[in-house]
Amino acid sequence: MKNHHFSNEKKFSLLMKVFVIISVLFLFSIFYNNIINFFKTTALVTQLLPSVPIKPLQYFSEPPIWQKIEYTSGDSVVKADLILPSKIKSSGNPAVLFSLGIAVNEPTDDQRLVNLSEALARLGIIVLIPWTDTQKTQFLSSENEVNALVNGFKYLNSLPQTKNNNVGIIGYCTGASMGLIAATNQEIRNEVSYVVSFAGYHDLKNFSKSILSDTAFLDSNRREWVPDPFAVNLVKRQIINTTLSKEEAEIISSINFSSTKISDIKSNNFSLRGNLVVNLLNLKDHTEISNAIDNLPEDTLEWLNNNSPSSYNSNLAAPVFIMHDKADNIVPYEESYRMYRQISQYVPTEITIFDLFQNEIQLHENDSIKNNKIDLISNAIKLFSQLNSVVKIIFE
Repeated sequence: MKNHHFSNEKKFSLLMKVFVIISVLFLFSIFYNNIINFFKTTALVTQLLPSVPIKPLQYFSEPPIWQKIEYTSGDSVVKADLILPSKIKSSGNPAVLFSLGIAVNEPTDDQRLVNLSEALARLGIIVLIPWTDTQKTQFLSSENEVNALVNGFKYLNSLPQTKNNNVGIIGYCTGASMGLIAATNQEIRNEVSYVVSFAGYHDLKNFSKSILSDTAFLDSNRREWVPDPFAVNLVKRQIINTTLSKEEAEIISSINFSSTKISDIKSNNFSLRGNLVVNLLNLKDHTEISNAIDNLPEDTLEWLNNNSPSSYNSNLAAPVFIMHDKADNIVPYEESYRMYRQISQYVPTEITIFDLFQNEIQLHENDSIKNNKIDLISNAIKLFSQLNSVVKIIFE
């Protein structure tokens, strides 16, 4: 009996030792992964912030390889930049597709894009930057843009260097909105690992209402907001060209509404559609502008809906990370709050709103904004926290 009892004790002791060893290894693996992700996120943040003098990635990684490539999208050929890490793992590397919208033309002309691409590639992430017709024409077209992004995603996912089931989408400004729409496409939606939205709009109707009325709004709350002339011209051009014939669009586009009497404008004997657009562009009051946009022709409203993530977000399957700055004068940050409210009903969603940080991260820069050290540190912590969540998904 004693030997039997002793044998049971030995077995129990052995099992406990095995359990402790497994537990320690498990905890160590979690701790180790967190530490690795911590250093990767730190390296990424320091690389992105121009005020940080130390760039550790430059010392602990090799420069990436930039390649000019082409891929097909329907009947079109899309030119793109492919940025490969210097080292490719046997199992493949994670990859990301950039969606830039209308704000950026070439990477060599935009240091922000170069810095971000190089930082990601130095961390071991393959980057693809498509150059689409949207960047050339500066006219939003979800059909053409989304097709180019979807086929770019498929191209990136098919590369032998790309790790299986580890391709995400990062979008900037209007490109963030197009990236979200692309992520809902049936051909890729279940293969998208994550989506990052930097300063994207949620609904093109609400975005247009804010732009044309100098008013940002969320629910019943309103605030005075002065949009960048680039954004104002973009929205006006979109509405004019989508609603009117080419002849009327050219005439109305040439009118300076701030210095021309409405009676002189209407002396052109525009069509019913032309007068609708003229009346809209002449309004100043937010409520009147909102009503006028809601009463645009049906095909114009359909176009606005087709170019809005809000019409597609219920089809998302990937987690979404939303970032915006309160000082943004191209897209009001309230758009991201609306985006978060809707998307969080369908997929895991995180949102970070920065306070006067856009110059530091070089998104929609505004020279009139100055930051103190406390603001910079506070926002840098916010940036770290959000990017760390993304890094965890990329390198899990």
